[in-house]
Order: sequence, then C-alpha cells, then structure tokens
Amino acid sequence: MHSRVRLLVGAVLVGGALVMGSTVSAQAASSRSLEASSAQTHQIDVSATGGWQGHIWVAAGTWVTIQAPSVGGYWTVDYRPEADLPYVGAQGYGGEPVWGGNTTCKADPAYPYGALLFRRLGENPTTGTAAGSNQFVWRSDGYLDFSINDLGRCQRDNAGSLPVTVSLG
Repeated sequence: MHSRVRLLVGAVLVGGALVMGSTVSAQAASSRSLEASSAQTHQIDVSATGGWQGHIWVAAGTWVTIQAPSVGGYWTVDYRPEADLPYVGAQGYGGEPVWGGNTTCKADPAYPYGALLFRRLGENPTTGTAAGSNQFVWRSDGYLDFSINDLGRCQRDNAGSLPVTVSLG
C-alpha cells in the first residue's frame, strides 16, 4: 500500500509581513529542490572608495559562491594621471610592485593591490581574494564583506566599482 506524505506549510508572520505557505507533496519534492528554492542571490556593486561593503549575513554551513570579473577595466587604486595605473578587475594589479614596492596601503599584503578581498566577520575573522568564481562552505555564523585591496585611509584617490554576485545555499 502506497501512502503519500504531505507537508502543510501555513501562514507565518515575519517582520510584520504575512507570508503564505502551500501544501507540498513530500514524494514529489526532493531535499535538493527544497534547498535550491531557499537559495539567495545578492548583487553588489563594490566601490573602490567605500571601504568594507556588503554586510551579508551568512549562517554556518551555508554554501557560498562569489563571482566577480577577474580582468577588465572596473576599478583602480589611483586614478591620477601621474600614477598611470589602469583600471583592473578582481585579480588586481599583476606584476607587482606598484609604486616601487610600497605596501603600506594594502589591506592584505598577501594579495596584489586592487584585488577584490572578502572577509568573514564573526567568531574567526578571515580574509581572502575573490577573483573569478569561488565556492566554499561558511564555517560559522557571521557577515560577509568586500573591499578593494587598498586601505580605507588610502582610498581617496581610487575610482570605479566592481560587480559582485553572491549566492547562498
């Protein structure tokens, strides 16, 4: 004898908004499709002059995918003509050093100037670079932020912005 299991999701009041549910057949809905339906996508335009930006809440155990154009003319760490620095993508400036090896303005000396950095705020803050497409599991609850690899105090001569897509779930 075949029995159907049905999941009834009712109305829920969330933040003052009424969210209506539906009846779903457990036989027809796999856990994979339920996970896919709960995925969130965030489009962020990370400014070269905005410091750390984004502030996206991510729960522990969530799959995070970050996509950003690796190359192209999106932003620069110095727009002044005398600096003669091109606009670059998320990989930043290859062939370091920039400005004769001055690293005093780098937010993270492990990466090139102009690279897109991400950081996780929470229990264990970390920094990494996010050129191209990156996917990983978020380890502990916290916020995800982005910045150009140029310290906030050094960003006044920066220009441009970089489009970043973050998918959670």
